[in-house]
Amino acid sequence: MKRLVLNPAGWTCPLGECPPGPLVHDGELFFKDDYGQHFLDNGDSWATARGDIVVQPVVAEWEDWEL
Repeated sequence: MKRLVLNPAGWTCPLGECPPGPLVHDGELFFKDDYGQHFLDNGDSWATARGDIVVQPVVAEWEDWEL
């Protein structure tokens, strides 16, 4: 069986400096788009956010996992 794991991709940074892609903020997973100001959470738009909140960029990796 495989499971999808989100691993940190570098250090925490202000949202305005975070590259596009998946990120974690306050324990929730978000996605920063190429425009840099819009985010998605479970398919809903997240309001345009201030660029100074601290986020953690992440990378998704598949791992083998035994029950």
